[in-house]
Amino acid sequence: MVRELAPPNKSGECLRTRHYHGERLRRPPSNTWRCLKQFEGTTSQKHGRFTTNCYHSVRPSNFTEPEKSHLKDAMGEAGFADAKPKLAKLICYGADVLIVDGTSWEVFQLTCAASKKCGWYNIVAASRYNPYVKDGAKTECIEICEQLGWNAPDWLIVPVGGGCGLASCWKAVRELHRIGLIDKLPRMVGVQGAHCAPLVKAFDEKLPPDRIERFPNAHTVAHSIEDDYPPDGDQALIAIRESEGLALSIEDVTMLAAQALMAKKEGLFVEPASSATVAATRMLLEQGIIDRKDSIIAVATGSGLNEPDSVFSAFPQPPIIKPDIRELEVNLRGFR
Repeated sequence: MVRELAPPNKSGECLRTRHYHGERLRRPPSNTWRCLKQFEGTTSQKHGRFTTNCYHSVRPSNFTEPEKSHLKDAMGEAGFADAKPKLAKLICYGADVLIVDGTSWEVFQLTCAASKKCGWYNIVAASRYNPYVKDGAKTECIEICEQLGWNAPDWLIVPVGGGCGLASCWKAVRELHRIGLIDKLPRMVGVQGAHCAPLVKAFDEKLPPDRIERFPNAHTVAHSIEDDYPPDGDQALIAIRESEGLALSIEDVTMLAAQALMAKKEGLFVEPASSATVAATRMLLEQGIIDRKDSIIAVATGSGLNEPDSVFSAFPQPPIIKPDIRELEVNLRGFR
């Protein structure tokens, strides 16, 4: 799902939108599907930052009760609950799941080493190791331009974790421009969490693409982009500079506010990594960096069901009542 945003009106709303639907073709040929599959996870208050990942093979597996107990002890109740939606998908698809106690960059290095040693095809979301991912992910940007009548937006705002998504979009628009399907290139904007922003730091400090550094003590509520080091960050940084774009960071609380705004105004429940692009759009409009007449695409492809606990961190827990009309009436007064 991609959202095109209009400038804010007098009430401050900037979510008059048109909807564009498309699929991201990211699966390599079937003979490479015995592979490593990676996903990021959670923050544990008890043990500090804890990133969950998995090896995706071809045999079903599940957690025993002792394993569940161990996970909850290591990750904390909140951390385990936050990881459960992604764990459930992987287990149902037939994955053998291993939880790795380490950062996303450490797990990335592990997947590369394991793939080499075990002869697996490595489908981590980094195009330098998996060429399918970039040409698969770029289809979302091709479809954006197609559904805009083969026009490119003035601004393309993309959440950045490992950097491949933004680099893929830039590859797509450059190819479309080269063959004459679009007549201009958009300015690229990369969005990261304020406390997990290695790309933004490199952009602000004007570092060369090969000098991006790991972000210390990285953490954000947007777990889908919680990468302390972006494997494709060099390509993303090049894309931002070539397009005369920019990189910026968003505080967690601002992402959560944008998540609620999208749900209330547009009926879209997206994860914090996706709402970050909407929050960035509003920030750039308020700062006058983006003109109100510009065309803007904010990419928001992640479902809020990936990280439902982010909602409960921003809103009070619903009260639990007995099936009694008087108790219902008492509690209803609190909603007014």
